[in-house]
Amino acid sequence: MNVTVREVAERGALFAVVVGATALFAWMLSAFFMPIFAAVVLAILFYPVYEGIVRRMPRFPGLASGITLIITVAFVAVPMYVLGSLLLQQALDVYQAVSDDPARVFASVMQVVPEERLAQWGISADDARAQLATGMQTVSATAFGIAAAATTGTLSFAFKAA
Repeated sequence: MNVTVREVAERGALFAVVVGATALFAWMLSAFFMPIFAAVVLAILFYPVYEGIVRRMPRFPGLASGITLIITVAFVAVPMYVLGSLLLQQALDVYQAVSDDPARVFASVMQVVPEERLAQWGISADDARAQLATGMQTVSATAFGIAAAATTGTLSFAFKAA
């Protein structure tokens, strides 16, 4: 079978369009990969619960689905919300402690790393204190941001699932 240059070019162009469309489609769906994965994992984990409820109520599969959904929210979304709230509170406490009394944090660090060691490394205590205060505030602010995002994400997940 003789294949012309035109047919090769047409097949190559078609292949390029298919690959490009597939990549574009995957890029568009990339925001949904994690929620879909989480839904699949939850469905696999809670399907035995659903089956057990359906066995007890064979005439009401819709009600069994609703009960399974309530159980899923109670065992997944509520603990995620509670943990997110606790993480947020801890981040706020650390941020507050560092903001209120950075000298106390520095004193704790200086118990581990004495000034003589800092001098050997060519670092003055004042520079270490300033860098530690700045670093702790940055870490605390980042932890606060992560905790706030986790709590917000958990709330949005819980209300979308319900």
